[in-house]
Amino acid sequence: MRGFIRWPLLFLSASGIVGLSLWSPAFVQSQATVPASQFRQAAAEVGISPESLIVSGAHALAQATLSELESAGDEYTAIAQVRQQISTASATHEDLRRRLSLDPENQELLAQFNASTTQLAQLQQQLSDAQSDLAEVVLQGWTTPQRQNLEVWKSSFGRRVPAEFRVANRTEAQWHAIELAFIAEQRATQLGRELNPEQQQLLDSVRAEVEVITAQQALQLHLATLELAFQAVVTE
Repeated sequence: MRGFIRWPLLFLSASGIVGLSLWSPAFVQSQATVPASQFRQAAAEVGISPESLIVSGAHALAQATLSELESAGDEYTAIAQVRQQISTASATHEDLRRRLSLDPENQELLAQFNASTTQLAQLQQQLSDAQSDLAEVVLQGWTTPQRQNLEVWKSSFGRRVPAEFRVANRTEAQWHAIELAFIAEQRATQLGRELNPEQQQLLDSVRAEVEVITAQQALQLHLATLELAFQAVVTE
């Protein structure tokens, strides 16, 4: 991260050598740290979790990754500030939308609404840029394949499926079917019923994928250790 180093400037005066200090740009480590209470939120901004580290094949880099994240206070603060601006701008935008729906011929309201829409788009781009800045700090030791695996993981954010299912790219239709099947399986288990044969076949096929099997084995082996590592940072 770009910072500054104070270099001494010495010159002669009648009383001897006098020193001044000048700030010179250099690449130095940021001194700001992510507060422990916000560590998991900061991690989520770049898709980092015990599960994502494992399924991305980066569990061996966990300690270094968590250390880099902890030291990225400046980058996380930038994200938090943009998110606050987005929250405020979104409230304004929604209010303008409501008022415009009641008075659609009001040109002044329309102009304000259009300006608000543009502002929101700009803020979303700023958020994306700020998240990229944080990722560059946190993932600097990751290989390209590991970064690609993380992007695959992030693309299925919010899916109600086992973590190991998220190692593969799937279409929206595929995810929808898998989610429905998994939810139905849980419900059938609770009620002691048989799962629909088509849904059972779908889940069996997913669980038989090589990538899914590998991820499941890795999760069983490393998840407890990485959860402890996360917890150690959060409770510092």
